Amino acid sequence: MKLNLVRHSMTSPRARLLVLGAVLGLLLAAGTLAVGATALFSTTVAADLIAAALAVWAVGWLLGPLFAGGGEGDLRPEQFALLPVSPRRLATGLLGARLGALPVLVALPAVLAQLVIVVLASRVVVGLLGEVMRSRLGAALVAVPWAVIIAAVCDGGVLLYALGQNSVLTRGFDPWLGSLLRALPSGWGLVSVETAGGTAWPLAFGVLAGMGVLVLALLAVWSVLLGRRTTGALAARARVGGTALGRGLPRTPLGAVVAKELRTWSRDMLRSYYWFFALAFSLALCLLPLVAGLTIYLPWAGSLVAIMAAAVGVNLYSADGSALWISLMTPGVLRADLRGRQLAWLLVVAPTSLVITVLGLALGADPQRRGDRRGRGPHGPAGGVRAAAPA
Repeated sequence: MKLNLVRHSMTSPRARLLVLGAVLGLLLAAGTLAVGATALFSTTVAADLIAAALAVWAVGWLLGPLFAGGGEGDLRPEQFALLPVSPRRLATGLLGARLGALPVLVALPAVLAQLVIVVLASRVVVGLLGEVMRSRLGAALVAVPWAVIIAAVCDGGVLLYALGQNSVLTRGFDPWLGSLLRALPSGWGLVSVETAGGTAWPLAFGVLAGMGVLVLALLAVWSVLLGRRTTGALAARARVGGTALGRGLPRTPLGAVVAKELRTWSRDMLRSYYWFFALAFSLALCLLPLVAGLTIYLPWAGSLVAIMAAAVGVNLYSADGSALWISLMTPGVLRADLRGRQLAWLLVVAPTSLVITVLGLALGADPQRRGDRRGRGPHGPAGGVRAAAPA
């Protein structure tokens, strides 16, 4: 059924996108394999890098559906609602549609189990997202990954500097980070192969058994979520009460607009997405340099939150649609409407921005140490770029 749907829906733009995705995926997979096959790295370093690569692949499987509009693909659970199929059997069938030396004997089931785990985890994430999509939590789940990825790209020079300073490519990750990457489900397959290569067979089979248990647990959770979708028993939308800030406002046109805007900031999905994106991007941009030992960005985190919140809030009238005519055609309300929106934005953004600024000033470097740091690292003259706070 899936193959027929894909074949009949392969328009020219979609075909190009599929080919491009396949090529990029093959190149990334080849790069992952090359890390383990090349002789440039020692066994320990190669294992650490593979563990990190597997973690990135797992994150890609989990977050990819969020960026692709839900990730349901061609087969939707609602299409099977009228068929006499149990949720568990439906989950197993849809999973099949999604899967399109001594250590080697362990590696084969480990690879298969690892693939099933990430596919099932991706389906569970999509199912849970469908449960909370109409809430602020759903807006945060979509906004935060995007914000962190963009911040990481902006801080790419700092991250590369930290990578070079720590000599990761010659001595591997720090022990705690290597252990953490192996403790994540994405690293269990690597652990089973490593322990099998060292003749620690009980641990290798124990890890494989743990992966099997995780597969069954994810399959059970997905079955429950599919059952809720096929029966129409989606989570009821939580009732949002009045905004506490709006209760003490004066009963004037300005107060009415402020109260309305505060409720909109707490209930509207688009506003929530904008706010969580501004908050997550600002924090990530200022916190990621900590991996290179740079704390000069911390005092500016609160200011960056305000700047990003202002940037995403410059066109709030666009969300009004045809309701904008009510304000335009009513005499004497434009000033109160504009000032009310500005005051509501200030009440939403200012407290968070001030708290982050105070914490950043307390945790950031003092002026003397900050001046010393400007002479070294990627943000000083030795690195070719002068230290500067984000603006």
